[in-house]
Amino acid sequence: MRLVDPGNIVRSGDANGLVVITQLQPVSVIFTIPQDSLSGLVQRVRSGEKLPVEAYDREQKKKLASGTLASVDNQIDPRRERSKLKAQFPTRT
Repeated sequence: MRLVDPGNIVRSGDANGLVVITQLQPVSVIFTIPQDSLSGLVQRVRSGEKLPVEAYDREQKKKLASGTLASVDNQIDPRRERSKLKAQFPTRT
């Protein structure tokens, strides 16, 4: 899911780059949540509930898009105690 971790050195000539765009419709976004929030969320996902996800700008003021949760990673980052989730957002044409 992630090509570069915090602390990695990235150079302009690196073969792997920072990100790989595989498709433009729909757009997938990967984000993290605290480990403590995971159990309630996983129960809702397992029940078949479609969970809404909203994307905001950096200032958390302007809503950019609404989508749905697509998947929950099965690993937890032990250093930051966070888990990765993936959401899908339809693109406007």
